[in-house]
Amino acid sequence: MGYHVAGKTGTAHKEERGVYSPNHYVSSFVGFAPASRPRLVVAVMIDEPSDASITAARWRHRCSPK
Repeated sequence: MGYHVAGKTGTAHKEERGVYSPNHYVSSFVGFAPASRPRLVVAVMIDEPSDASITAARWRHRCSPK
């Protein structure tokens, strides 16, 4: 028994001086459960991840159950 969960990742360039920065990001993940009738929502944002390889999609795989 368990819950079916759903979620969405995102990675966005940050704005600096009126233009999008090519090197500064915000990564996010929003998940909810159960997927068919949500009762729990979790949102996580990482402002300028220290490891450039941690985009939202890669981070999601680290947090998802196997």
